Amino acid sequence: MPDRGDVVPLRLLGPLEVLDRAGASVDIGSPRHRETLAALAVDAGRVVSTDTLLDRVWGESGRGGTLANLQAVISRLRSRLREAGVPAEIATVPPGYRLDLPAGAIDTHRLTAGIETARTALTADPEAARDHLAEALGWWRGEPLADVPQAFARTEALRLEGLWLTGEELAAELDLTLGHAGAAVTRLTGLARQHPLRESVRGQLMRALYLAGRQADALEEYADLRARLVEELGVDPGPAVQRLHQQILEQDPSLRPRPAAAAPAPPASRPQRPSAVPSTDLLGPLIGRERDVAHLVDVLRSPASRLVTVTGVDRKSTRLNSSHRCISYAVFCLKKK
Repeated sequence: MPDRGDVVPLRLLGPLEVLDRAGASVDIGSPRHRETLAALAVDAGRVVSTDTLLDRVWGESGRGGTLANLQAVISRLRSRLREAGVPAEIATVPPGYRLDLPAGAIDTHRLTAGIETARTALTADPEAARDHLAEALGWWRGEPLADVPQAFARTEALRLEGLWLTGEELAAELDLTLGHAGAAVTRLTGLARQHPLRESVRGQLMRALYLAGRQADALEEYADLRARLVEELGVDPGPAVQRLHQQILEQDPSLRPRPAAAAPAPPASRPQRPSAVPSTDLLGPLIGRERDVAHLVDVLRSPASRLVTVTGVDRKSTRLNSSHRCISYAVFCLKKK
């Protein structure tokens, strides 16, 4: 868990929260003030134009969304932040405003930095990587920006939830690497309940159960996943999960983690062994991606979206890559509506 004595003044990983230097909650005003601060915070350190702010906060209806009202809200926010001694400043920078904060003053940055630090230490020092992840994931308080209903906040919440889930999967893999299969099972069981169609999570849980001496439960997990996929999406599990299922049946020794090397870290010039940690997009582009597609539909429908780019990896040259399939499916959903 993060050290709560280390005050992070702006917290988005849960309901929006602003803290003063002593760690006390700051009342920054009405819901409109909170929404405006959130609209700046998701792009902290970058200029957000007045047009973008008006669109984010007041929406397509534009009811009350005038430049004068925006300026009044910004002025009020500045006063509240300064009076409370919050180390944050809203700068006026054409063509809009920029929220300036010290490094690490937003919990989202702590989450991102912790996951990246853990990835760096993954091979050389798994124990240190696990500690970094525990601290990073400790900032999670629930649905990001849960009290901000606007579309921009839901978009950011989806991105942050994906980042958090990446960290949780990485933490589970580190548990397995360090021989803590029971801890990995506990972590992954909760994730599997929240994301029953996410094959990367279910596959990790299968392996964790097997390594915990619960082969029958691992095989039952596969059967449940396959039944759900067939019933809800009309597809079988992807090749990676099918291969894992076969390895569990055969009690393949390669499923067991390699012991951490006791020797000093290799020189920088020596290539390091590729990580065994699975990608968050390990097992198929659209499986369990209902919220991602819904988000893409919202972005495509937004009048503020002039260009939408989705990146992905082409797994087979004869098939559309995940970007094309995701966009095509989103356009199909738009046509149906």
